Order: sequence, then structure tokens, then C-alpha cells
Amino acid sequence: MEIKVGDFMDQLSTMEVLNVDGKLERLKWMSRFFGFFAKSLWNIYGPTMGDDTQDRVFRDPQGKRPLRLRGAKQEMYPFLTEDNLELRLTRYRAGSKGPVMLSHGMGVSSGIYTLDTVDTNLLEYLVAREYDVWLLDWRASCDLPATCFTQFTLDDAARYDVPAAVDKIITVTGSPDIQAVVHCVGSVTFFASLLMGKLQGKIRSLVSSQVAVHPIVTKRIRRIAAKAKLPRMLKAFGVEGVNARLDPNGGCKDAMTTFGCKVFNLMELKSAERCDSKVCRRYVNCSGE
Repeated sequence: MEIKVGDFMDQLSTMEVLNVDGKLERLKWMSRFFGFFAKSLWNIYGPTMGDDTQDRVFRDPQGKRPLRLRGAKQEMYPFLTEDNLELRLTRYRAGSKGPVMLSHGMGVSSGIYTLDTVDTNLLEYLVAREYDVWLLDWRASCDLPATCFTQFTLDDAARYDVPAAVDKIITVTGSPDIQAVVHCVGSVTFFASLLMGKLQGKIRSLVSSQVAVHPIVTKRIRRIAAKAKLPRMLKAFGVEGVNARLDPNGGCKDAMTTFGCKVFNLMELKSAERCDSKVCRRYVNCSGE
């Protein structure tokens, strides 16, 4: 990702500190944020890694820790979409606030909200504040192999997955509407569903992470591939899907996929950003980094 200095300064000017008593307190918290941000940049892009980065690299592996859920039990709610796919909602009922639905991005699952490798994950944060939390695994979830390996578009997820999930939560809780936290591609599909009119009057508030309704494909090769209906072309050659794994028994199909990923890597990335690993090239091709 690249950003011009002027655009970066414009972005900084949009930062706000809420719920403070005066200008001095606002300045204090803004300064703390910028200090943290600058330190993080230095640790990653500075001439040498910072001390805390070194600590992270050489620290002993962390054991799994139990999640702090304040007695909230995990409740599983499978549900069917209008196009007959079975998806999943996982509920943690910690209080009467909400209900709030959390939607993940591409290539992951709702498990991104329950990680134990951070001090406090988002599920724990909301549970501590007595929210009724619902984690959505939509058709791209890697925890749902029956759906994530099927061919689908984001329009499908917006048209079927999001409305069905919201309706399920409303039906179970009896609430007239929900709140939502949506991330990455989960955010794109949620906004698309809103614009389709599928969620009329059902969303009380929304927090969007990373991207919203206006993703822009900047790489020309990606636009060409999209217009050429590349997935259909691959399927015509017998390639049902592409992932990061190399198949030693894949034969010509796997070799063709590997070569195609190398071509994309050369055309899409600057020389300093390219990788030599075949697995890396495949991953970049899948994720569009």
C-alpha cells in the first residue's frame, strides 16, 4: 500500500478524541496516539528494529490461555441461506446490550475475534461490557469447508448470507434491529447488502474496519483478469480453484497454476516486493496483495 504525504496529513486531520473534558485532555490523548503510531512505524521501517520488536521475536512461545467470557456460554446457531447453504452463528450472551454481530474477512473465520494471542480480543472486550455477541461465519469462512471451496461472488454473500444472518439474530433475540462490526471483505458484503435494500430498518449502528463500500482495484492486471472472467477460463481448463498449497501430484494443471501465479507476481508487484517462493506467489495471487 502506498500513500502520499498530503493524503496522509489529510487522514490525520480527521482523527477525533471523544468524551474528554477539555482541550488539554484531548491534546494529551492525541499525543499518546501519535507517539504510539510513530514508534510502531520506527520499529518496522526504521534502520534497526526497536527493542519491543526484538522482544517479540525472541520471546518464548506463549501457551494457550482461557478466554475471559464472564460465564457466557458458547451457543451454536446453524442457519440456511435462500440459496440453500448452511452457515453458522456463534452466540455469547453476556448481557442485554446489542445484539451485535461480528463479520470476518476473506480467507479466515470468526476465530479472528477470539484469538488468545492478544491481551484482550474483541469478543472479550464486548463480553466485559455485557453485550450479546454473535460471531458470523459466512460462506468464505475457512471453518466451513463445505462452502468456502465453492465458487461464489461477493454479491452472493451480500444477497444471501448477510440478510439470513441478521434475520436469524432478530428471530432468536426478538430485537427489532442489531448492531454490527464488519471487517475487510465482510465489510464490503455488508455494505453491498445494505445498498441492495436487504437490511432495511434492521441495522441500528455499524462499525466498518479496513474498507467499506468503495474498494478500488488499482492493478491493471487485476482489472483485466476480472473482465476476462478468469475463474471461468480456469475451470474450462479443469482448474477448479487456486490455493497456496503446492500439489506434487498435480501434474499439468498444478504446473499451469504455478506459472500463472508467477506471471501475475511479475506484472503486479515492483521488483523489490516480489517473492521467490512458489507458495508466496500463490498466496499473493489469491489475496491480491
